Amino acid sequence: MLLKQLSLGQLTYLCSDASKLGWALVDEYSMRTATGEWSSEEKGFDINVLETKAVYLGLKCFARDIKGTHVRLRLDNITTVAYIIKMGGTKFEFCKGWISAEHVPGVANVADKASRKFEILDADLEQV
Repeated sequence: MLLKQLSLGQLTYLCSDASKLGWALVDEYSMRTATGEWSSEEKGFDINVLETKAVYLGLKCFARDIKGTHVRLRLDNITTVAYIIKMGGTKFEFCKGWISAEHVPGVANVADKASRKFEILDADLEQV
């Protein structure tokens, strides 16, 4: 029954990554990207917490587009993969679809660079 439901829905592949600077989630098909920087407090969090939070924030950004679909997350953090596989990801209910995850090596994660590179705007420099 579950396999039948999955085969009827759209499958979306998303890559997520976090660094101590920020996070990114990338749609592998369209290469559409959602990114963000961590606050000073968040930068002190354990990387496993940041990786899981990156998934949550990214899915929130894509929520309207992925609603009712099967989202296959490709992650380079095995702790976050295990969390989602064991359905610890029930807090992602806003997606109203099926979420699964798989581990990919960091070099194969298309979100890797986006989680580490941010543009510095002139307005940001004035505040420093």
